[in-house]
Amino acid sequence: MGVTEGGTPRHGPAPRRHHPPRSQQPAVASCRWPCHLRLPDTVTPPWPPPLGHPPATRGPRGGHGTEPGAPRAATKGISHPRPTCHCHPSHCHPQPAVPVTSVPCHKCPLSQQQSTVRRVPHASFHSPHVPGLVPKPPSSGAAMDLVLEAADRHLLTPYVYPAGWPEEEPCRQLLSLFVITNLGALALYLLFGTLSYYFIFDHELKKHPQFLENQVSREIAYAVRSLPWISVPTVALFFAEVRGYSKLYDNIEDSPFGWSGVFLSMLSFLFFTDMGIYWIHRGLHHKLFYKRFHKPHHLWKIATPFASHAFHPVDGFMQSLPYHVYPFLFPLHKVTYLGLYIFVNVWTISIHDGDYRVPRLLRHVINGSAHHTDHHLYFDYNYGQYFTLWDKIGGSYKSPTSFEGKGPHDYLRKLREKELRASNGTVASEKNPGASNGTVASKTE
Repeated sequence: MGVTEGGTPRHGPAPRRHHPPRSQQPAVASCRWPCHLRLPDTVTPPWPPPLGHPPATRGPRGGHGTEPGAPRAATKGISHPRPTCHCHPSHCHPQPAVPVTSVPCHKCPLSQQQSTVRRVPHASFHSPHVPGLVPKPPSSGAAMDLVLEAADRHLLTPYVYPAGWPEEEPCRQLLSLFVITNLGALALYLLFGTLSYYFIFDHELKKHPQFLENQVSREIAYAVRSLPWISVPTVALFFAEVRGYSKLYDNIEDSPFGWSGVFLSMLSFLFFTDMGIYWIHRGLHHKLFYKRFHKPHHLWKIATPFASHAFHPVDGFMQSLPYHVYPFLFPLHKVTYLGLYIFVNVWTISIHDGDYRVPRLLRHVINGSAHHTDHHLYFDYNYGQYFTLWDKIGGSYKSPTSFEGKGPHDYLRKLREKELRASNGTVASEKNPGASNGTVASKTE
C-alpha cells in the first residue's frame, strides 16, 4: 500500500517516477568515492543496513536522502527517497553532471537492489571497492596526492588533458607529477632565493677575492639545468607515494598519538634526515665521488642563496633522498610532509645566504650559514644539515671562523682597513715628500 501526497493511504503499488535522459539531468553531488546510486524513488533498501553504513531515512520526495546520523526510518516497507551512497559523505563536493559509465557498487547497503555508482572525472582513484580502480586504503596516500588532486580538479582535467584520459592512469600521473615537481621546485628556488638574495644576503661579500665573476648568473644557470634531472628519480618516489606504498595518512585521528604524534613526527623527521644527509654528504667527499659529483657545488667558495640548488643531479638527488625515504618507514601526516618539504628547501637556501647570526646559546647546536660557509671554504668540516650533533659524533665539527673574528666579513673588513691605511699613507707622502726619504719636514712659521 502506498501513501498519497496528502498523507492518505491508497491501494496499489506506488507509481514509478520517470526521470529525464542522463544528458538532461541537472548537476548532482559527486564525491571522491564514486558513490552515486541511480535508483527509483520507491525502492526499499535492505533493513537494517549492513554494519558501518548509516540508515536510510525519510526525506523529501525525489530527494537524494539525508545525512548520516538522522533518525531511523520507522518500519520496513516505507518508500524511501532515491538515496545516495553513504560510504564516505565527508568527501562529497558538487560536480557537474557529465557522461559517465555506471559500475556496480559492491560495498553499498543497496548493492543487492542493483544499485550502480557513477564514475565521474573527479572521482578519486583511491577507492578500494570499485572494480577497475587501484586498491588503496582510504587512510594512506601521499602529500603529492593532495597537490595532484588539486591540479587535476582545477587545471589539468578541464583544460589540459583529453576528457577520455582517466586521472588514475599511471602514465598521466607520472607526467603530471613530473611537471608539478619541476614547476614547484623551480618556484621555491627562485622565489625564496630571490627574497634571500635581495633582503638577507650581504652584497659586500661579492667583493671577496674568492667570489667568482658572474657567479650569481652561473649559479642560477647550473641549478636550472640540474633540477629537471634531479626530479626524474624524485618523481618515481612521489609516484610510489601516490599509489599508496608510503605511510602517509590524511587525518589526525590516524596518528597513534594524535596531535602529539604529529609534533613528534616533525622532530623525528628533522633528526632522521639530518643523520642521513650527514653520512651521504660525507660520503660524497670521498675521493671516488667528490671530483665527479660534489665538486661542482664547491665551486662557490663564497656562496649566495642561488648556490643552494646548484648541484650535480646525482649529488642533489642523493642529498634529498632521506626526505623521501622517511614517509616509507614512519607514519607522517600528509600536510605536515608538504610543510616540511617546503621548509627543507627554504633551510637549504638559508645556509647559503651569508647571514651568520645565530642566538649565542645555539651557536654550537644549529648548523647555520656560518657553519656551512666554513664547509665551502675548508671542505672537510660541518657536513650536517640542521644540527651539529653528527659532526660532533663523527669528529668533523669545526667552530665557525665567523664566530672567532676570522670569517669572510672579517677578512673584508681587514682588507678595507689595509686599503685605507695605504691610501692614507699615499696622501701623507704626497703632502710631506720628505717623509718618504726618512726625514720630517720642519714646521714653517
